[in-house]
Amino acid sequence: QSWRQVLHAASVLGARARRRPAARAGPSAGPHEGDLGALAGQLRAIYGSSHIWSSSRLETYTTCPYNFFAGSALGLEAPPQAEAGFDQLTLGSIYHAVLEQVYAKAIERGDWSAEALLAALPAVAQAVFADAPRTYGFRTTPLWEAQQRELTQILARTVQSLAEAAGEHRPLALERAFGLGDQPPLVIDTAAGPLTLRGYIDRLDQAPDGRLRVIDYKSGSTPISVRDLDEGKRIQLPLYALAAQQALDLGEVAGGFYWHIGAARASSLKLETYEGGISAAVEVAVAHVASSVRTIRAGDFEPRPPAAGCPPSCPATAFCWRYRPRRS
Repeated sequence: QSWRQVLHAASVLGARARRRPAARAGPSAGPHEGDLGALAGQLRAIYGSSHIWSSSRLETYTTCPYNFFAGSALGLEAPPQAEAGFDQLTLGSIYHAVLEQVYAKAIERGDWSAEALLAALPAVAQAVFADAPRTYGFRTTPLWEAQQRELTQILARTVQSLAEAAGEHRPLALERAFGLGDQPPLVIDTAAGPLTLRGYIDRLDQAPDGRLRVIDYKSGSTPISVRDLDEGKRIQLPLYALAAQQALDLGEVAGGFYWHIGAARASSLKLETYEGGISAAVEVAVAHVASSVRTIRAGDFEPRPPAAGCPPSCPATAFCWRYRPRRS
């Protein structure tokens, strides 16, 4: 009965899409503005102590709670794009697949020099590109051949720049899972009680002294700064560092950054230079996790379009009356 009520609320929200009021009625606007506090009991049961969270979904909630509600609570998917070609999410998957395989070869051969990586890149990229339309479900266009050359050039620049940024670090682990398969989850004590998290760490590098550095690949061009962590919009990096140390017991993590593949550079947010160090970054991330979980359980799913516009991957784009297309 409770989920029928939730689905009914969603249908009401959908009907409101055509009306698109100019401003919110206020902080207590009720279920038509994402306030599902009446279902808090059911939400506490669904998202109780046994629920396994992911940092990416919690980041989605912080950015726009209604995006989380539509995708995670209702299990909706974004409507398919009418145009041919790949979208930003698919591009990210392609980049990840190529980089994972290139660095896996480097680890296997024990040679992670820029020369060796760049030599392995073309064949790996060609194989990934050949399977990409079928693997990721997109229809190619006459531009696909040219796009493959451009993507290979972008990946070559990022591999070269990563090699320069690595210094004495060497790649140790790629796409390392925690809380998935037979890998232990990350369990953290928070103000909302013990919470369990899962995820994939894109890459772990190791320094000669054994200490680790976490790298998370990003295909988007939006800069990631300290403010994004402070506001809870980017909490993956410190949580992945904690997972590597505590859940996977791989050793001490001494640093980490997001890597912008297209721009071939690290984010300005770096764990080792965060005020108070990595422990402070982790503390901030855990506090945001607890805050988000509390408000999810309380039924707060108010639509909050991001300042830059809503992502096309949001499953509510077809009916959310607060939807604002992302600026080109």
